[in-house]
Amino acid sequence: MTDQDKMECYLALLEAQSRQSRNDIRWGHVVAYVNTFLRRFGSEKVYLVGSTGEKSKLTFSKDDGDADFLMVSGMYGIDVTQLEFNKNTECFLRVKCNQESEKIGLDKVDGYISANTLREIKPELFTILRGIYSHVTSGRYRLSDIGSDDTYISVPSKVGLASIRYRHLNLDEALLDWLKQYQYDDNREEETRRSLHRRWQDVPIHDSDIKILRRVLRIIQMIVGYGGNVVKSNSQLFHFAGLLDDLTKRSSMAATRLLNSENSDQVLEEMHEAKSVKNIPDLTSKTPELDIDFGEMRNTYKEKYHMDFVPAIRLNQKLDLMEDWRQRVSDAGIDITLVDDICNTDIFVVSKVSPINPQSDTDFCLSFNIAEKKLVTNMTPLQRKIFLCMKAFLKGVFDKTHKENNHEVKLKTFHIKHSLFWHYELNPDSSVIEDTPENVLKELKRAIVFIRQKLEDQMLPHYFIGRNANLLAGFEDIDYKLLRECCTMVLNDPIEGLQIYSDLDDGVPCDIVLSREEIECLMTMTKDGGRNSHIDRLEDALIDIHRGFNIGPRDDAMRAPIKEAILDIFRLFLKDEQIIDTRVFEQINKFIKQGKTDSVPEVNEKVRNIATLLQSIGILFPTVKQFVDRFDGRSGIEEFLRGAFTGDPLDFTRDIDEQILQTVDKYLSCNEEEESVVAGELVYKLVGFFFLEGQSFLDYLIYSEIDQLNFPEYTLLQYSSFVARTIIDNMTDPDKMECYLALLEAQSRQSNNDISWGQTVAYINTFLRRFGSEKVHLVGSTGEKSKLTFSKDDGDADFLMVSGMYGIDVTQLEFDKNTECFLRVKCNQESEKIGLDTIDGYISANTLREFKRELFTILRGIHSYVTSVLRCRLSDAESEDTLIPVPSKVGLASIRYRHLNLDEALLDWFKQYQYDYNREETRISLQRQWQDVPIHESDMKVLRRVLRIIQMIGRYGDNVVKSNSQLFHFASLLDDLTKRSSMAATRTLESETFDPGLEEAQEAKSVIDSPHMASEPPEVDIDFEEMRNTYTEKFHMDFVPAIKLNQKLDLMEDWRQRVSDAGIDIALVDDICNTDIFVVSKVSPINPQSDTDFCLSFNLAEMKLVSNMTPLQRKIFLCMKAFLKGVFDKTHKDNNHEVKLKTFHIKHSLFWHFELNPDLSVIEDTPENVLNEIKCAIVCILQRLEDQMLPHYFIGRNANLLADFEDIDYKLLCECFTMVLNDPIGGLQIYCDLDDGAPCDIVLSREEIQCLMTMTKDGGRIRHIDRLEDALIDIHRGFNLGPRDDDMRAPIKEAI
Repeated sequence: MTDQDKMECYLALLEAQSRQSRNDIRWGHVVAYVNTFLRRFGSEKVYLVGSTGEKSKLTFSKDDGDADFLMVSGMYGIDVTQLEFNKNTECFLRVKCNQESEKIGLDKVDGYISANTLREIKPELFTILRGIYSHVTSGRYRLSDIGSDDTYISVPSKVGLASIRYRHLNLDEALLDWLKQYQYDDNREEETRRSLHRRWQDVPIHDSDIKILRRVLRIIQMIVGYGGNVVKSNSQLFHFAGLLDDLTKRSSMAATRLLNSENSDQVLEEMHEAKSVKNIPDLTSKTPELDIDFGEMRNTYKEKYHMDFVPAIRLNQKLDLMEDWRQRVSDAGIDITLVDDICNTDIFVVSKVSPINPQSDTDFCLSFNIAEKKLVTNMTPLQRKIFLCMKAFLKGVFDKTHKENNHEVKLKTFHIKHSLFWHYELNPDSSVIEDTPENVLKELKRAIVFIRQKLEDQMLPHYFIGRNANLLAGFEDIDYKLLRECCTMVLNDPIEGLQIYSDLDDGVPCDIVLSREEIECLMTMTKDGGRNSHIDRLEDALIDIHRGFNIGPRDDAMRAPIKEAILDIFRLFLKDEQIIDTRVFEQINKFIKQGKTDSVPEVNEKVRNIATLLQSIGILFPTVKQFVDRFDGRSGIEEFLRGAFTGDPLDFTRDIDEQILQTVDKYLSCNEEEESVVAGELVYKLVGFFFLEGQSFLDYLIYSEIDQLNFPEYTLLQYSSFVARTIIDNMTDPDKMECYLALLEAQSRQSNNDISWGQTVAYINTFLRRFGSEKVHLVGSTGEKSKLTFSKDDGDADFLMVSGMYGIDVTQLEFDKNTECFLRVKCNQESEKIGLDTIDGYISANTLREFKRELFTILRGIHSYVTSVLRCRLSDAESEDTLIPVPSKVGLASIRYRHLNLDEALLDWFKQYQYDYNREETRISLQRQWQDVPIHESDMKVLRRVLRIIQMIGRYGDNVVKSNSQLFHFASLLDDLTKRSSMAATRTLESETFDPGLEEAQEAKSVIDSPHMASEPPEVDIDFEEMRNTYTEKFHMDFVPAIKLNQKLDLMEDWRQRVSDAGIDIALVDDICNTDIFVVSKVSPINPQSDTDFCLSFNLAEMKLVSNMTPLQRKIFLCMKAFLKGVFDKTHKDNNHEVKLKTFHIKHSLFWHFELNPDLSVIEDTPENVLNEIKCAIVCILQRLEDQMLPHYFIGRNANLLADFEDIDYKLLCECFTMVLNDPIGGLQIYCDLDDGAPCDIVLSREEIQCLMTMTKDGGRIRHIDRLEDALIDIHRGFNLGPRDDDMRAPIKEAI
């Protein structure tokens, strides 16, 4: 690349790295919530500053950078008159004491405030903010209760405490052994106990605060997980809730009063005796003396996140120097609005030691963090990119060079930032230069020259203070020398400098040498992961929170504004969230409204019944159990339901957020007697809100595995029983109908399999059109998008595989006189030419019972691969699938079972079976086929490269992306095939013209033989039908070979006239009349001639009619299919009789019904209308059964679709339709109950067992490779039949 191109790539990387991480976004939210709460209790405030606040942080895969929190006191402010600036560098100063500092008890040294005041979060300066800080900086180590592999270590930093989170921290074996020897005292340290004891004594506790804070904690528990059974993905909140739970068990007076709302008069000394109070160890005095060098230990981590907490005091007045700054930058042309904004920004004092004449006891420093943040945020895109590049140089070239010289880098991001502020001010043209990689490179070099000059001058003035504060004051000659060298390096080759930086992110776990302080922190957590220490800190935090309440304003009843603060936070929280879909929650809410009553016994009875039902359903359905568990079992569910029935339901015509806020207010204000009921009402509304917030509530009820938020398929959730029995039983019929229709619509959405096969069909047809007229259609319910799927049955996919080598003339058709959809096909010259089998002058029906080479080429090859035998649990594809091809009425069907568990007796039988490795028949067959197929070198060359592309996509060599398991498995099979040394495989895949003769192929050692099945099953005395084999999910594929009619049928003109007279849309009619009609192999039910019977297929026409149904008509169709799967199947099973009525019959009867009742197409789509029209459709079908006549929709009365039905069929079908006519809702309930989530029993057929026997050794791999080789032969045949150019090249490249 050119330098500009390289620069563009590196800039894109830096921009990506500087995007906010999840942690950054989360902490931004936390800061907003904390400040929203704090503003009710004074002027304490927290700011997210530094690179995280400026959104300029560069993160690595193993280092998420740091977050800097400026913690501003609300109890004290510094007057400008107290400042005594350091003469050497005026950003450093000392702060003189005054009356206010004496009053609040700040430490002092010789008349100055002690710098230690801001080295910790002191209670003299902080209240609520100190409490929050105490919780956040508590150490934790691999907390098993949150399923986490995180370690939080808190250690002293230059200011306050730093908290570091390590992901996957692996300690050195020697250190682990050393920690195991360390046992700290179980008795809580006297000092900790006395300290908390004294602090509680000093804090007045108001009953109103206790009451409302207890309820606030209850709301937190509602949000976390409705009790102890918490959603563990929110690990931090879960851990916090668990700590609260432990804290409630402490018997100190304060905790008891706070969390149990009892005005106890216990003496404080009882706290000393509390057995559940754990103790903090005294680290320094009990460290065992071991001869070990901590610096030699190799500890590693995979990811790190660092938090710094900086205590600060706000200046009460503006500094004069800011007026000087205003004048200077205004003269330089800086935007006056930005200048005014910065001049009105707070400036703070923090604890930091001056590099010149340090006075560690009294040194402070001015902090312009907020002003700096505003300047960085207002950089132009080009200026920002220069800043990011300079930070990258600092992390890369500068750090590397200094490490090589065993010297610390004194130049920090802070220095870079101030130098760039000066550079941009002195070069205002940089703000209008176009943002291009070339310009960034050019301006970057100018910036480096500027910084190098500052290093030459040994002067970098503070941007706001000026030359009176030299930011390089503490630098030495060695610092200037190394820094100038680094600047020269990146100036000469900035691209290489960025390369050095990008190479740092190698993904290898980082080594770390833990400090003594970090090891001591780990020692406190050897027993309980730091839990008890955290509870101590949490108790300490609660004391600070009470102090904050006491310092803030109170109303006439001495109530602190806690409630108002909580409502502020809720308002902000609800504003951030989005409700997607309220439909089903509105139905539940309607049910709640209808169930409202003032009768307590009635409410209690209803609550008991529903709670019992939910508990019992939970035994069967894990998702329902999880839902119940989140409410802490039955008692929590009862409280939830009681609150919902007796409280105020939601009004969906009003603002939902405001109603939730009103309920929070009501809960925080209610008396003790009302609390339980109002809490239930609030939980009800919060549950509804959270279910609506992240996704559709409808989805929550309908889609399984909700907690993973990653739905592999759309399936009917086990929640159908919950919906049906707890809600639907109490609804009106139209309301019930609405719920069931929502369930059916969800079930009929395309699954991942359906979408995948739809795409596959599109790809195949795109390829095939270059080589003739072969084509495949996805038909049936999958193509019509009307398939109803279960969690354990993803239905079937029907593929109509249309020959491109032969078409049937209408003159060849000889229709069956009994039912004209069946026919025989007379031979003609073309059929004899291509060698189709004949019987007495007719084409044999066997022609379309398999994929004959006479009719199919490339499509046959694809079919060979897709229907190949694959044993379950393919380790190389990380699969739990079993693919079994079996004969069907037409061609082959392939069934995929998920988690097929075979009966122990069958498994034992398989172990005794060893199939023959003699592959003679298969080998000879493949040998003959290769002889008959001319292979062109141009085809071999391009096909070899196509297969290479497939391997690239599937596996990228050995490092395969195993999530794409089928593609991986296919690529792996190709790899095995390339290792075969048969002549054809060598010629095809290695592109070598090589003709050693067929005998060499027969001798090839790597050719493994397929078994010959039928003659060799061992004789075992076993009844296959008694075996219990189970599966959890099934997917069925039917492949239907077909031949297209060359001309239109006269009967379609009759159909056109009929439906046009009925008012059907003429555009749809014309489209259907122009649609292809096919011939498939199917035996007539009347006078069957199995050798020669075919059937007309109107699949594509039917698909267009179904797709053009109105929403109401479609819902009728789905309900009829549900009845067929539910009531009809159940009734026929009870009578040991097969259901002869299929979806095909339902479809044709509805086509007639919709044609004869055209008003249906304009009836409004409401649940009530659907219910009425279903009954009308059932009446029509009952009449058809009475008449024993259902005409084919396109052919008419000459083809009776009920021709083979017998008296028992009519009797049972009439009974079923009468049942659903009388109670369609009950019929839908029977259907819903089918999806119970339990593994299905299956009796495997003899063919399926024989198929499995071929896979007992290698999972069907060798046989699959045979079929793949067979498929390649067919693909070559397709290339040869298609067109070729003058150089005899087939259009393979164009197809790809």
